[in-house]
Amino acid sequence: TDRALPSKDEQEADLIFDEAASHWENGEYSQAEAKYKHALRLDPNHVLTLCSYGVLLYDVRRDHESAEKMYKRALNLDPQNVNTLCNYGWLLHDVRRDHDAAEQLYKQALRLDANHVMTLCNYGALLHEYLHDIKGDLVDVEKMYEKALQIDPNHIDTLNNYGLLLHKTKHDHDGAEEMYRRVLRLDNNQVDTLCSYALLLKDVRMDMPHAKQLVRRAQSLDPQHPWLQQNAEAFAH
Repeated sequence: TDRALPSKDEQEADLIFDEAASHWENGEYSQAEAKYKHALRLDPNHVLTLCSYGVLLYDVRRDHESAEKMYKRALNLDPQNVNTLCNYGWLLHDVRRDHDAAEQLYKQALRLDANHVMTLCNYGALLHEYLHDIKGDLVDVEKMYEKALQIDPNHIDTLNNYGLLLHKTKHDHDGAEEMYRRVLRLDNNQVDTLCSYALLLKDVRMDMPHAKQLVRRAQSLDPQHPWLQQNAEAFAH
């Protein structure tokens, strides 16, 4: 049978989702969240909203339990949604530390879309952790990052992750610095990159004034950032 036409509520949920996406792009997270909730009241099975609201709960609210529920609901409705597979994979990887389950979701996402940049980025980060632990060959990690950057040369998360690989594991400090600078040219509010670059400036370049400047900027943007909680004291004096 033909799929039923969307109901009035489902059509309105699409429009509300578009408004939420606009708020999200502008960093208006409370307004985005209100719109996501509104869309889900109209259509509790709106997959795009479930996935996007999961990202907001994860990235902004740091409410990992609620984010996981959103991702599970979205995948139950659409098991082949590449964005949801990628995002849930990252939660399993970054929070649950369930690397095997995360890898299965990343592989599934790449089977559906071999050029999905965020999955290439996240899977590369997972392999980096795995292989770094066992001192393995990092060629596959570099290939994933390079493929992602061929598709999207300005992909901030990949540039940052590649910088970390060059900085922490390969000790290619010039290459790492170039990656960090590329990120900050694109977006000077990337707290993870500000922190990583500050560490490189302090430990490798011995440029403490510039390092402190980056840490102060990171603190002004996200004072609760876990790295800052642990390391900011080293830059205070």
